[in-house]
Amino acid sequence: METTDLKSKSPAGKQGLIELQDKGSTFSFKSKILSILKSGKCFTAIELNELTHSNDSRKRISELRALGYLINDYRLQSGQKNYFLKPNGQLELFPEI
Repeated sequence: METTDLKSKSPAGKQGLIELQDKGSTFSFKSKILSILKSGKCFTAIELNELTHSNDSRKRISELRALGYLINDYRLQSGQKNYFLKPNGQLELFPEI
């Protein structure tokens, strides 16, 4: 049985293009989720997935939290979580004293 290298089958110089497109779409979904949460309403992950036409809103919320955005959540009786952005929105690196 012969194994093949996937990189040798793809056109020259296209590997980086595919990687950049993936990173761009990730950024796009994060910015969409952030703008939706800035509306001040609460959304479940399912609702965010439908609004962004994605299926990984919880991962993007986790990434936004790692960037310092204050996204809180609370669990509904159905077991789902409602996500919302705190009014301040983002941590301050240099808070005024």
